[in-house]
This record gives sequence, C-alpha cells and structure tokens, in this order.
Amino acid sequence: MRDDEIKMVAFGIAASAKDGWKNKGASFPLSDVDDMRQGARFIPAQVTYARREGRRVNFVQKCGSPCCWYWEFPEGGAPYCDVPRGSRIYHWDSYTFEMIAQHNGKTKDPKTGHVGDAGPCPNCGNPFTNGAGDGKDGVVSAQEIRKKALETSQADKKFIAEKEAQKLLPAAIEK
Repeated sequence: MRDDEIKMVAFGIAASAKDGWKNKGASFPLSDVDDMRQGARFIPAQVTYARREGRRVNFVQKCGSPCCWYWEFPEGGAPYCDVPRGSRIYHWDSYTFEMIAQHNGKTKDPKTGHVGDAGPCPNCGNPFTNGAGDGKDGVVSAQEIRKKALETSQADKKFIAEKEAQKLLPAAIEK
C-alpha cells in the first residue's frame, strides 16, 4: 500500500469513528474503509451512496487482478443512482489494465496513446477488464453479466472442440 493510500485509509477510519462505525447515514461508510484496506484505490460514488442508504453492497475479489474486483449490488443502488439490482461496478487499475492488454497482444493507438480494450483477464477470464460494461457510469447490468458468461462458455466449448480436432488430425493423416 502506498503512502497516499495509507493516509486515505487513516482518514476514513477517523471519519467512520466519528460517524459511529456504521454505513447508514455515515459521511464515510465503514465498508468503504474496509474496501480500501483490502486494496481498492477508489470507491465509486454509487457504492458510497447505496451504503449511506443502508443498502448492502459487496466488494468481491475472486481474482488477484484489481481490474477483476467489483462491487455487487444485490439490492440495487440508492434511489437516485441508476444501479439496478444484481449489477456490478468494476474496479479499474491502469497498470493492471496495460499488463492485461500486453498479455493479450493489444497495442496502444498511436494517435491517442491508449489501449481501447485490453481483452479478458488471463487469470480468470473476466471480460470487463476496462472497468465498465455497456452501461453508463461503469455499471454492468446483471443481464450483461449473464450474456458475457454465456458467450464465454460457448467460446470455451468451441476452443476445446478445435483443440480436440487438432489432436485427432495427426492420427488421421498417419492412417
């Protein structure tokens, strides 16, 4: 953890203590502090707003890559935020994003100096490594998550079938 991150966590702890170590109604929800202690470099506003409203928001870290971490909204977001039930907001880390892009053979656009899409995470296959889905404000809907999972499953089946066919091809040639 960098010095500036340590200072932010310390500030969050102090603010959360002042608010009574809670989420609902807190200026700095305790769960936001916990997420930062676990390595989140930022907390999306939609997450903080939902927690202040007393809604449950889960910070999920199934993969070691910060671009694969996400906040899940099982109850939806705060009433004034467009975050449907079951949606996710992915954490984004520029260094990790560039490493994933490099692993996937992606290069920076010479005009902009940016990589448009890094591709899936090489560790877990997460397709949302750019921090956002098709939605606005980085919100990835539950429908989009299911759609990507189905596409990935079908692509995996096709890949496996092609590999199996490649194994059989040399044997067929020998005969």
